Amino acid sequence: MLVLGKRLSDLRKEKGLTQEALANKLGISKASISCYESGKKKPTYERLTEIAYVL
Repeated sequence: MLVLGKRLSDLRKEKGLTQEALANKLGISKASISCYESGKKKPTYERLTEIAYVL
């Protein structure tokens, strides 16, 4: 899961987005993005699809 979190963080930063900005675009909390990036929580397939669309 850490690989996914690291990749998510890298892509988010490449797009110039903060965790809060990405969360707002997805309609979720900043804490969720933080958990995804740190590997504490894994996104559902649907959420992963939404993240991919935004990034």
